[in-house]
Amino acid sequence: MGGAKRHRQLAKSTGSPNIKFVEFSSSPDMIHRFLETIDVFAHARSDGEVCSAAIIEALYHGKPVISHPALNMGHADQIEGCGKMVHTHEEYVKEMAAFEENPNYLLEMSLKARKKYNGNYRYETVKGKILDTYYEICNKTQ
Repeated sequence: MGGAKRHRQLAKSTGSPNIKFVEFSSSPDMIHRFLETIDVFAHARSDGEVCSAAIIEALYHGKPVISHPALNMGHADQIEGCGKMVHTHEEYVKEMAAFEENPNYLLEMSLKARKKYNGNYRYETVKGKILDTYYEICNKTQ
């Protein structure tokens, strides 16, 4: 969804009929509909992420994430245990093929992605952590 001009040019140069781009949308409904159509969230932002909302949305939908090291590495923590950091194009392709060729691997990582979302990013989870911190601070100042 979206996709930089460079990604589109690269996809076109490969001639692959399997690469499709959907135009960017900021509509939550469109984003969630798109995420329901994919098996894996292929992350490729060159400068990395501090705390990626896009990755969190993918985890919400139980989508494992493939990414790469970058300047900002917050996404490494986000996908740890439910995705893979790769260092070369060859590793990226190999990991994507592993998801396609092994349905059990895809299912296992999908379940871990959903679990990661529920344990770290779900509204109720975050709210509880904030309240716990608030109460801890209040108890220390009394």
